[in-house]
Amino acid sequence: MSRAVGIDFGTTNSAVAVADDGGAVTLLPLPAPGGGVTSTWRTILYFESGEDPGQVLISAGAAAIERYAESGGQGRLVQSIKSHLASELFSGTQAAGRHYRIEELIATFLRKLRGAVAVDLGRRAVVGRPVRYWGAQTAEDETRALDRSRPRWRWPASTTSLSNTSRSRRPAATPPAWITRSWW
Repeated sequence: MSRAVGIDFGTTNSAVAVADDGGAVTLLPLPAPGGGVTSTWRTILYFESGEDPGQVLISAGAAAIERYAESGGQGRLVQSIKSHLASELFSGTQAAGRHYRIEELIATFLRKLRGAVAVDLGRRAVVGRPVRYWGAQTAEDETRALDRSRPRWRWPASTTSLSNTSRSRRPAATPPAWITRSWW
């Protein structure tokens, strides 16, 4: 039985779904705060220094929120990564003594998201993208976001163990369930 994998890489929340040959779609469970499960993860990364010199610990989703709360906010919380694609002023950020390009932030989040799913997703996925990027005020901003997103979707695939990703447009503000039905 083959299946298709879809990732809704959202500005605020992200989700992973699989569809089987018959078209049955399942949103995959992800770890939630307090040890529970959820179908969506906050699109958040948390960076903190480890015990060894130069060591950086990175958490994503629910674990990032927990680590942020447990550490009293002593690290660097990065959220809404995708919303910066349209901005000419943002290309990356400093965290735990290191500069991370926006490509690295996206790849790190997707790698953590994939690792949190309890099943093997294979090497191919469709990754959702918005019809219009948040923060794009002009046609130039929208073009910038589209130009930036093209290499960003290819680049993270090599660092997330996905050998083949494609992007799928979706209407703005649609729930992940619509995405999982529309991809297949």
